Amino acid sequence: MRSGRSNKCVGQAGEFLVCAELGKRGLIATLFAGNVPGFDVLVVDEKLRCLPVQVKTSSGTSFITGDIGKYVEIKYRDKRLVLGEPVATKYPDLIRVYVVLGRGGERDRFFVLTEKEFCDVLVANLREWIVRIDGVRPRNPRSTHSVISMSRLEPFEDRWELVFHRLAQQSPEGRL
Repeated sequence: MRSGRSNKCVGQAGEFLVCAELGKRGLIATLFAGNVPGFDVLVVDEKLRCLPVQVKTSSGTSFITGDIGKYVEIKYRDKRLVLGEPVATKYPDLIRVYVVLGRGGERDRFFVLTEKEFCDVLVANLREWIVRIDGVRPRNPRSTHSVISMSRLEPFEDRWELVFHRLAQQSPEGRL
C-alpha cells in the first residue's frame, strides 16, 4: 500500500506528463496548484480556444475508479450486487487522460477518451465481472469500489486527435 504522499506524487507526475505530451503536439497546457473541481489541466491552442482535461494516473496496470454508484445504478439482493442503468454523467464530453507510468525504462502510456466513453467501458467491465462472481463480491459484498485494467482502455491509447477535434469545434469568438 502506498502512502498518501506517494499517491500524490504519482498523480502529479501524470499531470506533468500530459502537459508535456500536449506541448510536444503544439498546444499550451497548464495545471493548477491545488485542486480544481472537475479538471486538472487546461489546454489552449493558437486561436486561444480552451479545453479542460481530467487526468488519472497509475503506477501499475489498473485504475481504482472509486464509487461505482457515480457511473451505474446499484442495488443489492441479499449479498448480490445488481447493476441497473448507467447514470447520466455530469460532463459527458469532458476529456479524460489515463496515464500509466512506465517502469524500468518502459514508456509512459496515455489513454485519451471522453467521460461518457469511460463510463461505457467501466459499466461493461462491471457487468462482465458481476457475471463472473455471480454477483457476490468476494471480500466485502457491500463495497462500491471498482478497478479497471489498462487493457480495457487500450482502444483509446494515444488518441490525442480527440483533443484537437474538441478544440476545433469551438468558436474563437469571445475569447481573450
